[in-house]
Amino acid sequence: MLPVRAARPLARLCGLHRRDPAVDPVALPEETAQSAGQNFDVKRGAAAEHASALRLQHSERIAGKRIILYDDICTTGLQLNAVARRLCEDWGAISVVGVVLARQPWGY
Repeated sequence: MLPVRAARPLARLCGLHRRDPAVDPVALPEETAQSAGQNFDVKRGAAAEHASALRLQHSERIAGKRIILYDDICTTGLQLNAVARRLCEDWGAISVVGVVLARQPWGY
């Protein structure tokens, strides 16, 4: 996900001036599955593994909130979907909207 130092200025541009500790960096284990160059099923599994590895400092502050999830590049959308699902199902977010800086072109 997009580093906090880049996300905060973007949040200010969107009128989100209040700093909420719930959006401070998440902690991930040292390694999760790598899926670059793999098939769709491997990518889906890696996205689920990554989402399940997320640990929020103040996860209780997510409940009842609308979340904007920033990422640098969207390739398949699996990663955004997996993290959004976790935010909604496990932490009670009302909705999650993904914002990306770039999208990889679809392969035909």
